[in-house]
Amino acid sequence: MCWVLKMKIEVDGRIVLSDILDMPENEVREFFREINNTVLKKGVPKGAIAPEINSFSVDGNEIKVNIISDRHVRAPNALLRIKKAIGKFLSKYKIGVRKVVIDRCYVEIEVDNSIDRLKLPYATSKIEGNTVKFVVENIEEQKIEDGLIDKLINLVKEKSLQSKYKGKTEFWKLEKKSNEKKMLFDENPTKKALELGWISEFPSIGQWIFTPPITKIFRTIEKMIIENIAVKHGFQEAIYPKLIPLEIYAKTGHLKGSAHEMYFAEPPIKRDSEIFEEFYDYVRLGEIPKDMLREKLKPPLYGVCYAQCEPFYQLFSGKIVKLEDLPLKFFDRSGPSFRWESGGVRGLERVNEFHRIEFTYIGAPQDVVEIRDALLKSAIEIVDKKLDLEWRVAQATPVYLAHEGRVSEEKGNFVHSYDLEVYLPFRGGREESNWLEITSFHVHEDHYVRSFKIKEVKKRDIWTGCTGFGLERWLVGFLAEKGFEIEKWPEEIKNMVGELPKPVNFVK
Repeated sequence: MCWVLKMKIEVDGRIVLSDILDMPENEVREFFREINNTVLKKGVPKGAIAPEINSFSVDGNEIKVNIISDRHVRAPNALLRIKKAIGKFLSKYKIGVRKVVIDRCYVEIEVDNSIDRLKLPYATSKIEGNTVKFVVENIEEQKIEDGLIDKLINLVKEKSLQSKYKGKTEFWKLEKKSNEKKMLFDENPTKKALELGWISEFPSIGQWIFTPPITKIFRTIEKMIIENIAVKHGFQEAIYPKLIPLEIYAKTGHLKGSAHEMYFAEPPIKRDSEIFEEFYDYVRLGEIPKDMLREKLKPPLYGVCYAQCEPFYQLFSGKIVKLEDLPLKFFDRSGPSFRWESGGVRGLERVNEFHRIEFTYIGAPQDVVEIRDALLKSAIEIVDKKLDLEWRVAQATPVYLAHEGRVSEEKGNFVHSYDLEVYLPFRGGREESNWLEITSFHVHEDHYVRSFKIKEVKKRDIWTGCTGFGLERWLVGFLAEKGFEIEKWPEEIKNMVGELPKPVNFVK
């Protein structure tokens, strides 16, 4: 947590009236004295400093005020209170208030740790030790009402927290693990699958063509998860969109910390072939004029599916639900997800295009935790008993923090997120190997409920959760430990797969 030790805010604002204010100065002065003693003290904790009108002046149809505050009832909010009070006061003179404007807002915040860098939207800023100073000018009323200054202050606090955790890895704590299992294979499964013709690299980075043999194994693992988890726990299949409006990603938090990993979609400026005629001509000549193409596209409007669960929260956005109708449990497997791994791409383990079965659920807090824990238990049963893999479970950074680019250690008895990992023998011994996370299990508390303004009819608490099964990773984990000789595989998956299709043979 970032602790704010001290805060000072100073606003030079104007209240623009519908007519010239022609009244004695002492009457105006008495009015502002009364506001200082009443209106501006409302909601200020006992012993704390209330905002104060430091000075004022009347210039034709404008009242100029200088307001100073600390963190309680901040000066921009005080200006809105003053506007309302002046509106009532001047109504007897048949003068109205047209608008308020902040010409200049100066903010000084002292936090409990230093910030290594800072660049704020709308503001000029500087850092002096543990103190951040910034100035915003010419703030229109709508941005005052939208809480621009409060948002900038919160942004400073977030950046202070990021500086505190800089260099730390995501939180990870071992929860439990299986006994050591016998490894039947020690080669890189991606390399072996390439040699067998089961997969082929696509021209773009981090994408693969799966040929029929490996696809059958892939679908068998998928079927195993559906039958032993989705059906067992009463999840119903749904189909979620894979182009997500950026406004939804703003609500989920992905645009705060995951945009550098996302793919974005830009639709054409118009569905008109004439607009693209010149582009088509170049393509017919054997060229792809990408800069020309960019000119014919709108700015990014969508993020391509990143986490797969976002449409589930949007389904309930702004809606009122009844606790007695919950929990609701859906799963989606209708299409791929995309993450830009860049130089982090690694075989089939870490790809830019991947497939998941995403479980999403909403209900009472206790129900959501129980659902998440039941999914974890069933996943372990598949990995341990049916696939005979060596596995471990770890507590991890809560998913909603990870998506926002934040890290946090779990505190108390409640765990938000678990990762299920399997051992990869080709990467070394158990202690030094990079184990592979194949599924993550999350409880979000009311994080997305608040973001999407989901209400319960009697205002009872509701939470959400999600669990994502990465199918490529399950496949890699299985092949890495059990290899490619089907006769040596555990009985259940061997029988489910049956005879594999023949791979593609090329003459050259």
